[in-house]
Amino acid sequence: MSDFLGFNPEITESAESFEGGKKAIPEGDYKMVATECKRVTNKNGNGFHWWFSYAVIAGEHAGYTIEHRYNINNSNAIAERIGRSQLKRFLEVIGILNPTSEADMLNIAFMAHVKCEKRDWTNKDGEKVVSIQNVIAKIDPLNSATSATTGGATATANAANATTGGTSPSTPTATAATPDDDTPPWEKQNTVEYDENGEPVPF
Repeated sequence: MSDFLGFNPEITESAESFEGGKKAIPEGDYKMVATECKRVTNKNGNGFHWWFSYAVIAGEHAGYTIEHRYNINNSNAIAERIGRSQLKRFLEVIGILNPTSEADMLNIAFMAHVKCEKRDWTNKDGEKVVSIQNVIAKIDPLNSATSATTGGATATANAANATTGGTSPSTPTATAATPDDDTPPWEKQNTVEYDENGEPVPF
């Protein structure tokens, strides 16, 4: 740990570019495991979320990581409902519905469908930043009929470069579920945007 810098560069991943972070991987199905997780108190002190880091473990993109936050106790009821139902799905898929430690939820393989989403924001200098980021859209047990081949991923689209000149993949328009919609909660379009602390961005 460097007291001067405030972090340890030797154990920190180096950015591939300064244009929105690391380059996204193509949309597709990937064999993954959770490598890290922790329960985090929300920045405002009101509630908490579970933070997970998932890693691809097969194919040419092995080692690539995607972070995901599950809102468990949140002032936004929609964010809380989505977070709880998604985390339950993950626990069902890995076969441990009632873990007693973080270790219980790590290093159990599953299949994930990864999508690409265009994100844009304004930095502290007032400059608009655009990037393509990966999100986990759906997960299934490893032996699911939708599993990819042992090669790792069955890509369905190429990810655009994380630059303003890149071509972003299209994303579906979010629609609210009707009361009689029997679609599982984890497969419904997430209509809540979150900041880096797991807090929902105001509508």
